[in-house]
Amino acid sequence: MKANKLDNLSDISNIVVSSDAQGKPLSYLFSHEWDFSYDKKMNINADGVVRFTYIDVNYRKQVQFLISEIVDIKTSSLAFIVRARTLLVKIMETIGSSDVSLLDRFDAYNVFINRIKEEKLSVSYVKNIFTFINSLNDLGYCARFYESPKKEADKISTNKDVNQAIAIPERLMVNILNVAVDMVEKYSDYGSKISSAYDMYFDELDRYKKSGKDTKHFKRDVGYKIKHEVPYSDFTLDGKSYFAKDIQTACMIVCSAFSGVRVSEGFSLNHLSYKEKEYNNFVIPIIEGESSKGRTNGIPIKESWVCHPVVYKALKLAYEITGYSRKRLRHKFRGNPHRLKQVESAFILVSLNESKNVSPISFNEQFIKFMNDHEIYANEEDIFEFDTLNPERKGELKSGKFLPKLSHHDFRRTFAVFVVRNRLGNLMCIKQQFKHTNIIMSAWYANNSDMARELDMSVDSELKEMIDEANISVTTDMLFDIYNSETLSGLRGNEIIKERESLPYKGKIYVSREDIEERVRANQISVVEHPTGYCFNPKCDRICSSDRSTKTCSHEVVTRDKALKRANFRIRLIDRFNALNNGQFQMGNILTDILLKIKSIELVLSDHNIDFESFHGKVS
Repeated sequence: MKANKLDNLSDISNIVVSSDAQGKPLSYLFSHEWDFSYDKKMNINADGVVRFTYIDVNYRKQVQFLISEIVDIKTSSLAFIVRARTLLVKIMETIGSSDVSLLDRFDAYNVFINRIKEEKLSVSYVKNIFTFINSLNDLGYCARFYESPKKEADKISTNKDVNQAIAIPERLMVNILNVAVDMVEKYSDYGSKISSAYDMYFDELDRYKKSGKDTKHFKRDVGYKIKHEVPYSDFTLDGKSYFAKDIQTACMIVCSAFSGVRVSEGFSLNHLSYKEKEYNNFVIPIIEGESSKGRTNGIPIKESWVCHPVVYKALKLAYEITGYSRKRLRHKFRGNPHRLKQVESAFILVSLNESKNVSPISFNEQFIKFMNDHEIYANEEDIFEFDTLNPERKGELKSGKFLPKLSHHDFRRTFAVFVVRNRLGNLMCIKQQFKHTNIIMSAWYANNSDMARELDMSVDSELKEMIDEANISVTTDMLFDIYNSETLSGLRGNEIIKERESLPYKGKIYVSREDIEERVRANQISVVEHPTGYCFNPKCDRICSSDRSTKTCSHEVVTRDKALKRANFRIRLIDRFNALNNGQFQMGNILTDILLKIKSIELVLSDHNIDFESFHGKVS
């Protein structure tokens, strides 16, 4: 077994890690930073620096030394070095020592595993740790070895929910919400009348039972004859409260989809949970609830979720339609403060049975029934998006079928993905009032949110983490597609092409998804999508995004799919040019601008080998 301690630092401290173009050393083994800014292979749109100053001084030099042992620094990627640094620090901090051979000791290893469990790390992260320990074994620094890091990680990690949750494809989600929102708005003025109808139904049913009659004939003899004030022919009454369940499910879908609230907090909400706060001349719709995830001095922690105003309608409707059940549950649980508090939820049991619970155990079966009842099924487009968003579940969604499962957590993950992908606005193209909500939600869950702080409200940290993870995933996917795109244009796009062509593995994958993800997590690379392309400037405010920025912005990248969208826009510009080109003097500047845009798009199309007939229009 090799020694872990650095006994003779002077012998290795002068090892050169990186040099400039002239061969002058930029950093040494124990430098606080390793500077690879002159190495294009190592520096893919990053500052090219690996920093060690944040690492505990008790671990720092051993981390640097082991990286130099494990990683071939001259040929490796920057992302791999960053990954090695991150995993080594994690291992040392967990065992509480720079001596990684402690992993061979039974007592120290048990402490290590228990700490991993306590942190509730993801399966993939634990797998990476175990894989890296195997690398230490290969070099003789510890005897610990895992035959299958993934299998061992599955045993250790308790954080499997994120992996199991589904991100719902956009078209399916739009269809689900179309139905749910329509139901909420259709019955929003009739919640109390629906409750009154059920109240009469169950009062009559009680009298029927007391008379000794067989209840299987009640609906035929009495139930159908009950007069109510709900003006819709699809409204029916029955002992299982199927209609009330359907509306309640629609209300829960709306609340979950437009807030990302946890199931535990969702069950405690009612119309009084909805608030409207003012911030920077915006009205911010918010729901407040008590978190079950933590308590301070025995007092539940209050958390807040930004939502859409339609959530208020959903909560109010759900509360009103359950009035008949609430009346009976209040009587049933009189003298039980805990149960009586639960009874004030909008989401209580609607079927009057002898259950000891107040709230439904789960809405999962109701969600699936809702989709089937309303014939919301997948097509080929949905399958492709599902497999992209849920690679661990690839193949589970079938054409003409619905999702393999559906839960509150799936809506929660979908909310996180849609916040990141700016799709919340797309969902509410079916309704009004969503103009600023996506911006508000993005701001609410941003790091160091000024909005939440100014409004003195606590953000759902778990949901924020899901949004952060979704952002990493989306950014990684974008960058992977860009780096490995067959054709690119834009100034930064042209640079990437040149970098690729200079590499010995020309024509192959330029950089792996894993390497990109490591860089994204280390904040070493970022990308912003806008309508005409992608910007590699992390501080991009999208002001420069236009059809002419391709030749003016050094950070701009245009992929083939963005170029094809520009091709369609070019046709519309040509039609506009021809329509306005009527010889009027005041139109000259406008027409010149349109013509410049057309020519800029044509240059992009040429870069991507997209066929088009060049436009030769002239200002009359």
